[in-house]
Order: sequence, then structure tokens, then C-alpha cells
Amino acid sequence: MVIGITGSFCSGKSAFVKILAKKGYKVIDADEVAHNLLDSDKRIAVKIKRTFGLERTQAGSLRGELRRVVFKDANLLDKLEEIIHPGIVKRLRREISVLSKKNNLVFVEVPLLFEKNLGNLFDKTVVVYASKKECLARAGKKGFSLEQAAFILRRQINSRDKVKLADFVIRNNKSFENLEAEADSLLEKLDYC
Repeated sequence: MVIGITGSFCSGKSAFVKILAKKGYKVIDADEVAHNLLDSDKRIAVKIKRTFGLERTQAGSLRGELRRVVFKDANLLDKLEEIIHPGIVKRLRREISVLSKKNNLVFVEVPLLFEKNLGNLFDKTVVVYASKKECLARAGKKGFSLEQAAFILRRQINSRDKVKLADFVIRNNKSFENLEAEADSLLEKLDYC
């Protein structure tokens, strides 16, 4: 069974997925797939550099420059997504295919699962939910300005709407120990699917 995990920006998706990985489950991170794609696919890197006027940017600093440029302008972010998302989806499909042949459960962290209509890749979907206030506080701790965090959150489907779309909801407004308990509860529920 392939489980898609999503949630709003800084809701705790990555922390939740790390708990699952620590328990021995196979996990795919769509953001990591995107980073690897940027680093390894020269055609995409060149297209991005040309599109955003970053021809002089070194490969290692391309992501940082992109973040600086696109998280201020929705149109530029749309252009970036047009360029990179087809490659991300292709690589996700490939990784899912390989891992699901050898494992009963594969978890895939996809920040824009519902926004990009990727539900068909998964047998079940999980939303990691945290309040907007909590997400903004976590974003600040990660070095994002309030303006950047609010911009990213506005681009995503509202958390409450994501909850309605998901098969399972993980509540993450409390402690890390509570998040671990939520993981155990989810795994128990998945045993019955």
C-alpha cells in the first residue's frame, strides 16, 4: 500500500515522516526528489537559470536563489512549477514502483499532493494538520520571514479543506511525543485497510 502524506507548510510533515522512517518504513520525500532533480538534470537547471535570469548562479546555490526569487511572486512560482513538476512526478512514480514491489507500506511525503492533483498515485492519503498560528511559528524558527511563510500558505489549499480530502488526519499542535503516538495510531489503522 502506498500512502501519500501532505499538510500545510510547516505543519510537521517531515517530522512525522522521520518517525515512520525510524520505525523502519520506506519513505520517499518529494522535496528531496525535487532537489536531486535540480542537481542532476542539467536541462532543467539550464532552463530554470534562463527563465529566472540566474545564469551565473552556481549549481549548489541555485535552490537558495530560486527561493529568494519565486517566493515573492506567484507568477514566477507557477513558472518554476511548470518546469520542474513533470520531472518530479515521473521520478516519484519510478521510486514508488520500485519500493512498493518490496514493501507492504511505502510512505510518500508530498507537500502539494492535493494542489497538484496527485491523489491517484496513492492508495490512501494522510494530512498532517497544525493550526495556521503553529505553522507560522515553526516557519519563523526555520528562518522564514512572516511574509514568506504567509505567501507559501496562501498558495496552498486551506488546511481545513485538506482535512476533508484526506483519508486520515494527524493532529500536530502538541508535543513530539504526541506526534509519535499519532504515528502508532495511524499504523494500527492501516493494518485494517
